[in-house]
Amino acid sequence: MTDRTGGLRIWKHSHGTYKTTGWRDEKREEFMAGSTLTIGSGLEPRQVENFRQMRRGDFFYLCHGNDIQLLGQVATEVLNPRARCLRRKYATVRRLGPGPWAFRRHRKRRSPGGNTTCWPVPEVEHGAFEKDILKPFFGLTLGNLKRWRKGTEKGFPPQADELPPPVGAGRPYRHLSGRHKLLGRGGQTVRPYDPDKTGRRLVAHDLCLYRFSRLLGHAVEAKQDEYDLAVFSRDKVLLVEAKTLRSDADRQLRLALGQLFYYQYRYEREHFRGHRIFRLVVTDAIPPRYMVKFLEKYNIGAAWLVDRKRGGSRLGRTYLKAFGHTLNASREARGER
Repeated sequence: MTDRTGGLRIWKHSHGTYKTTGWRDEKREEFMAGSTLTIGSGLEPRQVENFRQMRRGDFFYLCHGNDIQLLGQVATEVLNPRARCLRRKYATVRRLGPGPWAFRRHRKRRSPGGNTTCWPVPEVEHGAFEKDILKPFFGLTLGNLKRWRKGTEKGFPPQADELPPPVGAGRPYRHLSGRHKLLGRGGQTVRPYDPDKTGRRLVAHDLCLYRFSRLLGHAVEAKQDEYDLAVFSRDKVLLVEAKTLRSDADRQLRLALGQLFYYQYRYEREHFRGHRIFRLVVTDAIPPRYMVKFLEKYNIGAAWLVDRKRGGSRLGRTYLKAFGHTLNASREARGER
């Protein structure tokens, strides 16, 4: 488990499939949204002991059966050592986009398809792990992990989407309106730190908003201000907040809810007078089901644009239809809620 040159400890951990654990997809999504590693009861003692032997600062990759999900770093000791299902918290180093990200090269105990839940990547196989999983799936090297660990030990953990780190300081958020004729000309707004407004997530955020704007017809008037986007059609306005979802989906969607209500309060008289206001969150990944229900409880729709797939909650699709657009996607692509 130790690397001669850097002392890295790396693990494979699996939250299984419904067939092997009885956990439905919603439960696994909930674990990831809460950055929680867990191991159930009824496994062979070696697996449970491996989970107990993990240490803060160790790296692991998480999979759901043979579907790789993310690379993380253990952040806590076991939180409930006397419970039947043990839990830990982790920090995400890099999370993959919607998959599946299947691995078929071999079925060793450290590989996704291996018949294991928690298993160390042996020191002698670190190089092979870098070659067949770390580089092709996460675009990282063992050297990247060593630098990441060094930053966390000094109390300055890198941001998950900035590894390898970007050159120079993070750019201020520049409104998309400067590059899309539908939205007109826009300026530059520098805001307090927000993952969506710096580094690689800035690019993902602007791309998500750009792709969403292309779904709208040119007959619809669209404007930007402090909010991401407001779409006007006769006596209606669709207030849009775009979010990039990584391992912090629940936090990002809670922020979106607060932002939408604040923008409605702040600009209702100034920009939206006489209009009926609809609220929509647009994301670049499929959000957890329980968060979609949370948003709909407050009459906020959801839409997601994942690669070439489009989807949305029932309320989100209703709102878009009211503005002359339908999300034409298959039931599977929509991730039907």
